[in-house]
Amino acid sequence: FRSEGLFISQRIILHNACQAFDRIDLDRNGHISCDEIEKLCHLLTMDLSRNEAAKMEHETMEHMRVMVDKTGQISKAKFVTWWLEHVDVFGNPFDPSTQKAPSIFWRAIAGLLDLVQSFTPFVALCYVGIPPNEM
Repeated sequence: FRSEGLFISQRIILHNACQAFDRIDLDRNGHISCDEIEKLCHLLTMDLSRNEAAKMEHETMEHMRVMVDKTGQISKAKFVTWWLEHVDVFGNPFDPSTQKAPSIFWRAIAGLLDLVQSFTPFVALCYVGIPPNEM
């Protein structure tokens, strides 16, 4: 996945999505199968009651079925796209059906943090006397 032109926080979220995919893709074939999702669900629900575990597994499988292609697998691109649609500007889980979007205030704060992180190296180099055209 290309990260050129992304803010630092966006790069981190993209990196986290790719790492999550790689952890789920047990056979490392570049696709997630339904079996791999079921194994993951089982591991994540071991401490829950049977009813809670069954409900969580069912909901997870319903979400994943939307992404499954003709071969019965989920590509990395589809998974990352799904992941990015389900996190807010801070990389926290976001479910539009149960949560409100972050306020304009918090989105502005996230944008300012990205701006500061993006320009800090440039300003630091100019401060020590290295002209911008030599970078």
